[in-house]
Amino acid sequence: MPASISAFSFAPAQAYIREFPSLSVKKDQAPGNGMSQDLDRASISSEGYAALEKGKLEQQSAGQSPWETRFGLQAGTTILDTGNRQIVTLDGDSMEILEYRGERLVRRESGDISKDSVVKNVETFDARGNVASSVRTSLTGDDLESGSGGTATLSRETALYENGQIVRTLAESTKVTASYDNLDALDSRKLEQAAGIEDFIRRVSGDATLTGYHAEIQDYVNGNLSGSASISRSITELGESSSISMSLYDGEGQLRCSVNVSNIANPAVQMRSIGASWYEQGELVKQSQGSFTLEAGKENRENLSIDGILAEYSEQREKFQAEGRADGPRDAPQAAYSVHFEDTLYKDGELAYKTVDHDQVAGITMREPKGFKPGKGLMEYRTTDFLRKTSHVEESYEDGKLMRRSAMEYEEFMVENDKHERELHTRIRGELQVFDGAVNASQDIYREVEGGIDALDSNADAAMKDLALIDGLALAKMRLLFTDAGLEGASRERADVAL
Repeated sequence: MPASISAFSFAPAQAYIREFPSLSVKKDQAPGNGMSQDLDRASISSEGYAALEKGKLEQQSAGQSPWETRFGLQAGTTILDTGNRQIVTLDGDSMEILEYRGERLVRRESGDISKDSVVKNVETFDARGNVASSVRTSLTGDDLESGSGGTATLSRETALYENGQIVRTLAESTKVTASYDNLDALDSRKLEQAAGIEDFIRRVSGDATLTGYHAEIQDYVNGNLSGSASISRSITELGESSSISMSLYDGEGQLRCSVNVSNIANPAVQMRSIGASWYEQGELVKQSQGSFTLEAGKENRENLSIDGILAEYSEQREKFQAEGRADGPRDAPQAAYSVHFEDTLYKDGELAYKTVDHDQVAGITMREPKGFKPGKGLMEYRTTDFLRKTSHVEESYEDGKLMRRSAMEYEEFMVENDKHERELHTRIRGELQVFDGAVNASQDIYREVEGGIDALDSNADAAMKDLALIDGLALAKMRLLFTDAGLEGASRERADVAL
């Protein structure tokens, strides 16, 4: 670890030479009498030999192109296994590779090397001589000699063509940033506050690493943009964040739908937010947004994830549909989580209808008597129960004005019966409001009943259902875009996944 290395200081000569004693004897002392000869003796370390060999190679490679010394390229003409003719030209820090099939150029590659970057460009050509694909790849480094860290970036830009017309572009990059603090910059007070060995090491090292990835795809039909998608991911010592976005367009280039999904994960919580919008002739007609929060803790089993919960729910729902059932699974996963989802419909640009569904599960720890033990008294053991709360709101509008609103809420709680046994009960609250000009009416209900939400709320899985649906459709379309055979240069008709 760089910060650990800075804890030691060596003289320059000591970096490679471990021992250099100078031994002298009198001239009148003859060899072989047990005394050392009059000479200097040196022992060179393996690091020293490596440095010497490196110096020899640098002297030997003086005047040669780095493309030859680093990448093994050799200038000249060769015949490839495919029968194509390849011509390699090296000129200092630049190179060019031309590949011919007969007299027709089928591939051209060029590159440049500088102190902190390597750039390569590759073009392929079709039978008519038109560009079929172009790829630009670069590796750059910034502040690598600052002594306190640096940044390395690998990027690639790809363009695919058919009959000379662009059909797809792909741009992606990976960036790694690392930094560290020297030991002489440590704050002794922070070290004294260390909670343990691991925390102490973290405070001493002062290292920080950030890894980021970003990719964008754009598809074209007859020269018009038909779809675009992007992926971003960032990883640090504290956690991970990621996002995807996608937009689809009609034949006239107008936006048809868009989807955005973002994730945050750290040791304490996993969070996902999702949004989707639909358009007709450029006008917004539907909008959906939702969120999923999964808390970490002893209530949740290990390796539990949002993707896993959504996949398990979708599998159960498919089984229900296969059985001919219209409803979905009402029972909640045994985990502490919260799901929220909203659907909004528009008519002539005005708000027309809106639903809001919420599903929340909290884990509670209960203590129960286990019995008496001599010398220890009454023993207790702990059990975890999951209590659920759901709510549903529906709103109707006319000309953008609220005309009717209904709301239902279900909340589970525990009750101890006469036998000191716990029973699951549910509070039910309801509200209905009607706004009809001068006459407004409202009605409220409240009751407590025995049983859980899975038996009482017929719409208990509404939030999970809608969020899983949008999440699954977004994944299907993104998978189709990023795994399209067009990335390998082939063209095929891409099926449309309707959103």
